[in-house]
Amino acid sequence: MIEIRVCPECRKAFYKPEEAVEVTCPHCSFFFLDRRGGERVHCELDLSYSVGRQKGRAVLKDYSDYGARIMYEGRALTANDEVSVDIDCLGVRARARAVWTEKVSGKKALSGLRFSKRLKIDA
Repeated sequence: MIEIRVCPECRKAFYKPEEAVEVTCPHCSFFFLDRRGGERVHCELDLSYSVGRQKGRAVLKDYSDYGARIMYEGRALTANDEVSVDIDCLGVRARARAVWTEKVSGKKALSGLRFSKRLKIDA
């Protein structure tokens, strides 16, 4: 599988093979390790989230023990936003921090979240 990543140096998106751990940005040649932590589970699950007073619905695109990627409409999250996440179908309520955000189209955005604690799945 291929996934979209955002370079922490130049902030440009690029495609990365899922299994790659050592990554070099094709735009600026920045070398970094993919430190998500744990295997990613690809999915299309509904979730609700809140950031301060802002509440919204999103689609969970993938998750691992310590992170997730969500797609949503509305105000884009900014790096370091504190996010509360509720994924009913997995029995998960968690706190996270936005790590990166990328505008997809129109009002849609993708954001990467890092959970404050290891994710525990009840389902």
